[in-house]
Amino acid sequence: MTVGAHDSRDGNSSHLSMGDRKANRPARLDFVLGLTTSQFVKYGVFMFIVTRRHLQEAMERYPDAAKEIAAWMAITAAARWKTFLEVRATFKDADTADGYVIFNIRRNMYRLITVLHYSKVLEDGNETGGHAYIRSFLTHKEYDNPANWDREFGQ
Repeated sequence: MTVGAHDSRDGNSSHLSMGDRKANRPARLDFVLGLTTSQFVKYGVFMFIVTRRHLQEAMERYPDAAKEIAAWMAITAAARWKTFLEVRATFKDADTADGYVIFNIRRNMYRLITVLHYSKVLEDGNETGGHAYIRSFLTHKEYDNPANWDREFGQ
């Protein structure tokens, strides 16, 4: 069976058989493609955001913050943070308080409250994916009351 493929290196289209495509694939990709869904979340190549729906709701509720929320999601999804210091290297204004990691959005107009489970290197050398749990998206005024930090989203 022949499958059409586009070779982006030279701009030419080529037809590669499934066997050729598999032979040219990097070993890391073979590892990822052979994983079950739960293994992919554990060993995948990104920070898993739980749940993106909360951020989509925040983007609808606060359209002035939508671009920065989208940027935060893209940066975070691509991250492999192992410590808070790595988070701080990416987001200079990130803070920790009582087990939460807090991100400033729109120059402190809003606060994104998260709980991060960092990526870990296992004994076999594989690296787990991290998780960013969205707890709240708050205005600066709402943030002043810590009771709002870990609430059902949208209430």
